[in-house]
Amino acid sequence: MAESFKYSNNQGHGGELYQSADTNQPTMTTAQGCPVSDNQNSLKAGHRGPGLMEDHVLHEKLFHFDHERIPERVAHARGYGAHGYFEAYDALDDLTSADIFQRKGEKRRFLLI
Repeated sequence: MAESFKYSNNQGHGGELYQSADTNQPTMTTAQGCPVSDNQNSLKAGHRGPGLMEDHVLHEKLFHFDHERIPERVAHARGYGAHGYFEAYDALDDLTSADIFQRKGEKRRFLLI
């Protein structure tokens, strides 16, 4: 899978790399259709200053992150279960202390809900 961007050799004052769109991929845009060349860095006031309010690309990223829908927990979810027998073919006492793996050939009934 080819990457949709590549880093240029240009660096900012803090050493951050700047991205440029690859010619083989379509241009990345905002939700309003404005082309974006670099969405990993934000506009700052000075070398280490605060982020600027006019950085509309950062504001759009934060808006989409804050308004992401998180599905609610289903109160009465239907589950699936399994039942049957488990038989250890070899004792695994050197690997684990779980009782079910200690004895070779012993069948145990199980029920998973």
